[in-house]
Amino acid sequence: MSYEFITTETKGHILVVTMNRPDVYNAVHVDMHNEMSKCWDDFAVDQDLWVAVLTGAGDKAFSAGNDLKATARGGNLKSMPDSGFAGLSSRYNLEKPIIAAVNGFAMGGGFETALSCDILIASENAKFALPEVKVGFFAAASGVQRLSRYIGRLAAQEMMFTGRTIMADEALKMGCVNAVVPHDQLMDAAMAKAEELCNVSPSAVKATKRVLNEMMKGDGMQASIAHSRVVIADLAKQKILKKAYKPLLRNVNPIGSTNRRELKMSDTQTPFEMNNLEMSEKNKPLLNAVTKHIRQNVDPITKEFYTLGEGRANRWSYGEGQLELLETVKQKARDAGLWNFFLPNAETGEGLSNLDYAYIAAELGKNPLASETLNCSAPDTGNMEVLERIGTQAQKDEWLKPLLAGKIRSAFAMTEPDRASSDAKNIGMTAVLENGEWVMNGEKYYISGAGDPRCKIMIVMVKTSPDAEAFRQQSQILVPMDNPGVEILGPMHVFGHDDAPHGHMHIKFDNVRNVSKSDNV
Repeated sequence: MSYEFITTETKGHILVVTMNRPDVYNAVHVDMHNEMSKCWDDFAVDQDLWVAVLTGAGDKAFSAGNDLKATARGGNLKSMPDSGFAGLSSRYNLEKPIIAAVNGFAMGGGFETALSCDILIASENAKFALPEVKVGFFAAASGVQRLSRYIGRLAAQEMMFTGRTIMADEALKMGCVNAVVPHDQLMDAAMAKAEELCNVSPSAVKATKRVLNEMMKGDGMQASIAHSRVVIADLAKQKILKKAYKPLLRNVNPIGSTNRRELKMSDTQTPFEMNNLEMSEKNKPLLNAVTKHIRQNVDPITKEFYTLGEGRANRWSYGEGQLELLETVKQKARDAGLWNFFLPNAETGEGLSNLDYAYIAAELGKNPLASETLNCSAPDTGNMEVLERIGTQAQKDEWLKPLLAGKIRSAFAMTEPDRASSDAKNIGMTAVLENGEWVMNGEKYYISGAGDPRCKIMIVMVKTSPDAEAFRQQSQILVPMDNPGVEILGPMHVFGHDDAPHGHMHIKFDNVRNVSKSDNV
């Protein structure tokens, strides 16, 4: 692949990448960030490439870091890569080594790019600095984290607090480069080191780096770099920043990417803190436990579960042994305390935030049985939350308790034929109060889960107050599946499938009554 701002060359199993903007000392702007990120993506998956060497064009600079002039002009508003500065600073999954051949000065983001590599070989002419403090900024692209880890906190603090420049020989003594060589021998030395890495087991090198990557995460590197974005937001409220950095702060998001549209910030508003999408440290062990449960308990029984369901006479039932097999895994989850994560109330669930639950839900989505084994299947999740928050004690005793225990399933009946009924204001099905009983008439369709023989209760969206304001006309009523007048007309099909026995059912309500006013939620 050809690039505009970098060049690449393949030599055997070695990829040579050159930052190619010598007229601006190989400073990096948004387009170049994205090119480099794509380059490293391709390098990661190319089985014939084992090692990379990164250098800068010309004799003066490895990289001057962020292109301040381009940033001051507003740069390009398309997003910077999530992989960070030069596509490297926030990349935590690359298992192949990169050698930095530092051919001149490496300043700010240029030094951070070199530190993001695995081996640093410097020309005798090389210079290093993190001068961001001189313009009211700091080394937010992992420089704070990496330099302190390589040379120790005391030495790193002195460099970062003063922004002073060190020469190659001092960098070697401090431990932030591996070797210093004569300038005209730099690329030969870097290629020799790359060849040395190619002469050992590439799979063993990858395995070693995989462990190192996990250590980096365990040491809090990822979380610390994400936190840097929050600190950047605080700087944005101050007036001491150089003009060139202002657009950068307007466009940066909490995890290091630039937003497609420019964020508008006042001196008192800091949206980045609210938009930090990192999972809380408190609940990361819970996520690990869920993942372990899926891999050890759910995955091994999935094929058997579906095999047991093959050839059953009634598609709207379960095959012999299916539910018993599923129950064994559900019990393992209960025993491990992995149950009812969706509920926000910690007395009945885990009390997770929506953000933390999203991380768990993402893992549950990787196996079709996983959610149910933890009692986190829709539509039960939403129905349990409604009952927990606004249900009467009688309703909770009759319906919420067995739902929380995973003994029954439920459905939520809202959508209707021939109308855009995902908007509750368009609901047409009526419920009229007659002598203390609600009388319901209408049809609902695509009611997920209503085909399951374990489904015992529905929450039904109906229109009870047609003369009220449009957003006050609706109510939700609890309707048992076996209530007289409830008729399942048949399953709806999604991409040609009826999803039996769970199903997405078309249901008719014909003078459904004998539902007391107390069942109105």
